[in-house]
Amino acid sequence: MFDFERAVAPHEFQRGQILSGRAFRIECIDGTIGRGQVSVAGVANVSYRRPSMSGPEETDYALVRVKGAEICLAWKQFGGGGDSCYPVSEEVAGSRYRLSTGPLWCDISPK
Repeated sequence: MFDFERAVAPHEFQRGQILSGRAFRIECIDGTIGRGQVSVAGVANVSYRRPSMSGPEETDYALVRVKGAEICLAWKQFGGGGDSCYPVSEEVAGSRYRLSTGPLWCDISPK
């Protein structure tokens, strides 16, 4: 495979073509790593560890929805919590997707 970048239509991400009902890995530029799953109802559950953490993994969940050309996630605590929207790009064909906002990003890789 080769690296490339393709903008992903939000409905592809939300409606199952990419993650619905599937497990995934997450790796963020800040060193956060974890794993999760998106239910067919559109709820993302994650377990993650930040580089500064010394205790057990944290867990969180978010409702996944589309707003315009972005994917929106309403987290309880991940990334500081709150409701944020992100453009999605396909970084490696069918195997790695990037949610980004400015210089910050997380890569999502379906298992």
